[in-house]
Amino acid sequence: MALFPEVQVKIKDEIARVVGSSRLPSFQDRAALPYVNATIKEAMRWSPALPLSIARQTSQDDFYKGYYIPKGTIVLPNVWAISKDDLSGIPSEEFAPERFLSSCVKDTAIDPYDYAFGFGRRICPGKHLGDNNLFLLVSYIMAAVDISRAKDQDGKDIPLQPSFTAGLVSYPEPFPVRFVPSSSEAVAIVKGQVALT
Repeated sequence: MALFPEVQVKIKDEIARVVGSSRLPSFQDRAALPYVNATIKEAMRWSPALPLSIARQTSQDDFYKGYYIPKGTIVLPNVWAISKDDLSGIPSEEFAPERFLSSCVKDTAIDPYDYAFGFGRRICPGKHLGDNNLFLLVSYIMAAVDISRAKDQDGKDIPLQPSFTAGLVSYPEPFPVRFVPSSSEAVAIVKGQVALT
């Protein structure tokens, strides 16, 4: 959100319109928050956590685009390549949740829920738990916090260059960022939620 403040503004506007400012979003609001959902998909697409997924072994002989794949072959699904589709017409390098909204593009991008949590028998058993947690995390943070670039001692924005770890699992390298409560109402709502737990 520090890199793409225009996306943050759209999320906050949608949450304010649907949920208001007197409570945090809930699962019941999810269907009415398409931009929030599209942003979660875009975050999963933009930098997949498992770029080469998990290795598999073919259980029978197969052909793919003219290539013969014998039974017993180790196959690595290239999630990174799948995530770089340009079906929507929006370049894959851009962070654009709109690529998943049929109201914004003629053809939407491949849905990351089809590949981000694995495939077939090896699909993550925690897919739905992970998905629900992502929705709550993103919607709660966006309802209560403004995220921006950190400032240097002169009050200027510190440049952000996204950098991700290499390897089986990819995640962002540490970076400076500012988290500020959106309002005094947001602080009171979060304190009220914490008191309930």
